[in-house]
Amino acid sequence: MSSSGDEMDIGRMLGWAGRPLATPGRYEELSRVVSRYRDDSDFADSVNRVFAGAGLDLHVDDRDGIVVTARQHSMLRLTVTDVTKSAQNQHRAVTGAVILAVARAAYPESSMVDDPHRVAVFTTQSVVDALDRAAQAHAGRIDRGQRSRRAARRGVATVVGPGHGPAERAAPQHG
Repeated sequence: MSSSGDEMDIGRMLGWAGRPLATPGRYEELSRVVSRYRDDSDFADSVNRVFAGAGLDLHVDDRDGIVVTARQHSMLRLTVTDVTKSAQNQHRAVTGAVILAVARAAYPESSMVDDPHRVAVFTTQSVVDALDRAAQAHAGRIDRGQRSRRAARRGVATVVGPGHGPAERAAPQHG
């Protein structure tokens, strides 16, 4: 490395890599280090060596900023299991739902999973839409369950007809 400025900027790149939502268009300092990486090959080589030494793969883009992935044996790699070990049950359920939504968006038909020539292409929006549909369906089940319990407390039976939502009718009075 040629100067302490290089070392400082490499540290800044590592710091920005930990902020995946940050983009060069929103942060001037990030834009500066991304431009320096793209324009200064000696600096880029130094950055690549530092990141490689930590077991990290680096992708630098003018629009998206800094994207880093950890290699399999990197000490900085976190697996889903690592993240969920200390998570509460509801957080584990959310993590599982997100993983299933990504899988569903990437492979809408089960036969696609085994197709070696398929390249899964999907958008973040398709995953969000799948999660939204699942959340709405879950909320509907909870809502129907709560209505059934309220009706039972009032002495009203809940009836669900084919193709219809819950309908209430008075419970027969035993005399």
